[in-house]
Amino acid sequence: MRNRLVAGCLCMLLLVSTILPAHAAWIPQKDLEPQPNGEILLLDDFTDPTQSAQAAYDTDWMSWSVSDGIGRLSSNAADKEVAAEYSAVRAADLYLEVDLRIPAHGAEGAGLLLRGSDLRTPNGQEWHYYHVRIQPESREVQLGLLIEGSQDLETLESCRLPPSLSDFTHFRRLRVEALGPHFRIFVDARYVCEWTDNTLADPGQVGVVLGVAADLSSKEQAVAEFADLRLYSPATTSPEPGRAGGEPLPEEEFSVASGRWQTGSDDNGEVRVENGLLLVRNLTAAPYRTETNAATTASDVVVEAETWLNSGTDDNWHSFFCRNDGAGTFFSASLSTDGYYGAWLSVGGESQREQPPTRSDTVRQGEHNRARLVCVGNQLQFWVNEVLLIDWEESTLPAGTFGFAAAALDGEYTELAFANIAVTLGAAQPTGGSQLLEAVVVAPSLHVRAGPGSSYPSVGVASAGDRLVVVDADTACSWIRVVTSTTLGWVSTRYVTLTGPCSTVQSSTVQSSTVQSSPAPAVTPAVTPAVTPAVTPLIADFETFGTWRRGDETWGEFRQSSQEVYAGSYAGALTYDFPANVPGDRNYVVFRRALPIAGQPTELEIAVFGDGSENFLNVWVQDASGQIWQFSFGQISHLGWKRMVAPLDPSLEWPVQPVGGNATTLQFPISFYALVLDCPTATAASGTLYLDELRALYPE
Repeated sequence: MRNRLVAGCLCMLLLVSTILPAHAAWIPQKDLEPQPNGEILLLDDFTDPTQSAQAAYDTDWMSWSVSDGIGRLSSNAADKEVAAEYSAVRAADLYLEVDLRIPAHGAEGAGLLLRGSDLRTPNGQEWHYYHVRIQPESREVQLGLLIEGSQDLETLESCRLPPSLSDFTHFRRLRVEALGPHFRIFVDARYVCEWTDNTLADPGQVGVVLGVAADLSSKEQAVAEFADLRLYSPATTSPEPGRAGGEPLPEEEFSVASGRWQTGSDDNGEVRVENGLLLVRNLTAAPYRTETNAATTASDVVVEAETWLNSGTDDNWHSFFCRNDGAGTFFSASLSTDGYYGAWLSVGGESQREQPPTRSDTVRQGEHNRARLVCVGNQLQFWVNEVLLIDWEESTLPAGTFGFAAAALDGEYTELAFANIAVTLGAAQPTGGSQLLEAVVVAPSLHVRAGPGSSYPSVGVASAGDRLVVVDADTACSWIRVVTSTTLGWVSTRYVTLTGPCSTVQSSTVQSSTVQSSPAPAVTPAVTPAVTPAVTPLIADFETFGTWRRGDETWGEFRQSSQEVYAGSYAGALTYDFPANVPGDRNYVVFRRALPIAGQPTELEIAVFGDGSENFLNVWVQDASGQIWQFSFGQISHLGWKRMVAPLDPSLEWPVQPVGGNATTLQFPISFYALVLDCPTATAASGTLYLDELRALYPE
């Protein structure tokens, strides 16, 4: 249990040339995002067998079934690969993704089939396809090829999965991007590896595959399960800035290999670069933590990295810091290998604010964690695995350095790895004493997107009247990058009014190519209006649906739908079918998805297309202590669209309650955990609800 958050003075490290042997670790070479999707060519929610894939081989030695949102492929034929194919669509260049689960030990591998022939033709003389298969035993992802006239699969390429993405006993999302001879693989939207092969170039069918282990016993059966399969054409809009023809982004100025990060050793520990990793070691006996910075001074900065324990004690802190003036003023936020997070705000060596060590399921114990520190204007945030854990405001911090630190709290030492580093420098103070450029939203609701274009997924929403700080712009000023209360993203200038010329931000934005090396001149902190969540920030709009996991109760399904929509193009359709007299009072169904919630809201609000069923619509949130709470939007007694509100008040009567605990107070920050539909009677009930625009509401 943590009893202290290491701060102390932040020491400059001496340069050394010693390079030590690397410890075994997964070494990610790039940090790429999936390409924006184009037209959707195929969508299978695995509820209708007649609209799904069809078994490709003799059903005497394989089984393919579709029900309740799951496609289940199984076989007891040792050392074989079986498949189910979709005959309606043929494509060569494509983005194909599916939720995949491999629950049985008899499966050698399972995954996706693409550019395939019709496998139901006799004798296999014209069979061919690529497969991309997850290999659970070796924890690899594999590119395989079946060529015409042969029934033997050839393994072309394979790569190791990172530890945090290698467990497929529960559903994970596998994505394959195939453009000509180039293949890129993602798991849970995280880049894994890429290959090149030009054997099969023509359009073909897609499907799912299951490989059966050679040592399968007569009593075993290999099984793989699939959910929410989607096939997209590549987007025809302009690619992300910095990309050309699908090629990866060039190496960033602040990458591990850039040479910007200070390395060296002193009595506290060591910082070195090794095998593509930035390694920071701190000795438990040292009075201070060990840190490294980029020898760059900035006021507004977003620092992201993947971090994990490379060796030593797991009783530690992985820290991200910004605005360090070298005299005891800085903001630092931390996570630990054994599942805690915390934060520290210091001014002149005096603690101004502290988040004590707090356990959270958001921090993956013993695994890789992706963390983001946001220091923009008055906003200080810390995100871990896309969940907002710290959301503070502070207007007194000057510009300073930013970077990473390690602290060992037990054992002999801790050595932490930092990789896939991304740094976004915000706007410096414009010349002439003018203020930062702002964008005032004039549309009723405006999507904030992951990139400069409408094909990029929505990462948030802004409302009419919001004043958003602008930190970047494209050449034509048709898209600008802004800071909202919950995220950093892009909006179209068609729906905002700028407070100054676009050239202001283009000339004042600190680009990596113009960053000064240490010692850097001090930068006057920008005067930035506080960005507060007073305008009901959006939690989910169902335009980008994501993956919702159903709980143990199987009385329903949740999917994206355009049939009834409150705003935008899509809503969530919750179809339920409760049987009569469910044993153990388990007449409810849960759909889980982790989503961040900024600040300290007092209520959650959602638009519901009701069916008058009198069922309860409830919401689960997870608080800072890890406690799951159930709050309620109330009973659905209306027909058509209505906005329903769930007060976040633990003192209310049932159905408000802690789930699996006995807590009495809600501890912020919180995150969205699940939607729950609860049938209050013992009679059978069925129907469909449509849900849209889930928002957080804040006090005036």
